[in-house]
Amino acid sequence: MTLDNNAIMEMADKIVKVTKNLYAKMKKHPHTFHMWYKDGKVEVFLLQDMFKNDDTKDIAGFFMRNATTQKRDQLAFVMFTSEAWIVKSPTDDIGIRPSHHPDRKEVIQFILETAVGIWAKTVYVKDGQLTGEEADWTEVSDTRGRLVSYGLVDKTGGMYR
Repeated sequence: MTLDNNAIMEMADKIVKVTKNLYAKMKKHPHTFHMWYKDGKVEVFLLQDMFKNDDTKDIAGFFMRNATTQKRDQLAFVMFTSEAWIVKSPTDDIGIRPSHHPDRKEVIQFILETAVGIWAKTVYVKDGQLTGEEADWTEVSDTRGRLVSYGLVDKTGGMYR
């Protein structure tokens, strides 16, 4: 089974749709990591217990990178979904955690990584309800962090070997 970028984005959009439906019913969404293999096999890992503090978040990032790099040649894409807080604020607010910032917004964040790039999509939430506001997929291939960049793509857009 060969997946082109359009097919991958269609599958990613289906994950977004299912996630939004689950959120609408449950008023929460667990942190999940999806591994989609080139042969059509899918593994989904529930990472909820790994998001209790900074140490366990570091472990979650290590797990996702390690799982991806071990099976890199077999994978079509990986995707991480998470409830999170974001802030769009001036640079003088650097150092204030989004979860403590007065202008924070609750979101469901989707990070999609393929062999050619990394994309993010944001769905906004308020008071346990989907707001209907969401951002389109945005390329974030130059972004690095403990919960972004799992090892399918490097900064030049090529596969790690």
